[in-house]
Amino acid sequence: MHKKTLVLSIVINLCVVLFISLIVFGRLDTLSRSYVPQTINNDDWQAFEKRLVSLVQESSKHVVSVFANTSVQYYLEDNQGNSLGTTQKDAKVGGWSGILCSRRWYVITNKHVVEDTTAGYTVVLYDGSTWNVDKIWYDDQLDLAYLRLVDKQGKYPQDLPSATFAPFSREISIGQFGLVIGNSLAQYTNTTTLGIISGKNRQLKVNNENTYVGLYQTDAAINPGNSWWPLLSLNWEVIGIVTAISLGWNNIGFALPLSQEFIDSTLDGIISSKKLVRPLLGVSYKDTNKWSIVDIVYPDTPAAWILLSWDIIIAINDHPVSDTLPLLYQLYTYKPGNRPIFTIIRNGKKEQFSIILGGKSK
Repeated sequence: MHKKTLVLSIVINLCVVLFISLIVFGRLDTLSRSYVPQTINNDDWQAFEKRLVSLVQESSKHVVSVFANTSVQYYLEDNQGNSLGTTQKDAKVGGWSGILCSRRWYVITNKHVVEDTTAGYTVVLYDGSTWNVDKIWYDDQLDLAYLRLVDKQGKYPQDLPSATFAPFSREISIGQFGLVIGNSLAQYTNTTTLGIISGKNRQLKVNNENTYVGLYQTDAAINPGNSWWPLLSLNWEVIGIVTAISLGWNNIGFALPLSQEFIDSTLDGIISSKKLVRPLLGVSYKDTNKWSIVDIVYPDTPAAWILLSWDIIIAINDHPVSDTLPLLYQLYTYKPGNRPIFTIIRNGKKEQFSIILGGKSK
């Protein structure tokens, strides 16, 4: 009797274990099947490839090469080794990138590309035509420069292709594709690489001077000479400017966000006043992923008597301050004299203030 009870107990336990296993493994199998991505057929891949090829072909028309023309001193000697002295010759050095923007005869590049004020600069377009640069505006805070093109007679070019920039409200997501095109290693024009947006709102200190904020991080291959490569979405829009790579680490590049509003407000100021004018708020602040916290409010500025230290700026004209739309890049879509509405949190309470922005020239 004792043996029969023991055998029965073992059988019952085995049945229970088998029953539970069937339920658990059945659910796991169901879950695993539900997370298997759908198969992408050959037609989908061909359509994606065709779109990519079209994007590269069209966008390459907007990307230019920037060269510095400088006078170089050469040391000369004859075949006997006797010194013949030195001579000055003009030389074309560098070989960076830039992009044509919406005013047709303006090119945007990095400031560090054209910071040699003793040099002259030329721009070579996709079709091989060469244009002179007659004026440069520098933007130290964002490592940007704006070049104006003229021909040999000093006339502006007409009907040049211009890039399309994303609206500043465009949501950029980590994981979306990012395409860069430019003059790699100063000799391989229209080099194209593809990667993803692998981070947002990155900060980078350059040359122990400026700290750039709100940067996109991308794993698209970036090499020396890639300043200024445009960073494009597969929606045919420029979303940023490649400004730095992380030396010693592979597949880590950084791009400043750009938007159509930013480009328009910048060039409108340049065209109307012949100066690079930026809106002035009058605060220093700290960025987070969701908002900006006011640190110092400077006297005799638009923010004085309106904003306070520790105010949290959460939106401008109902556009949330975020890692996609940092405060600085939102501000730079406005012009001096504009009166945007700032939504803030002060002592736990949400408030709104309109502030007339001042102006500062660069």
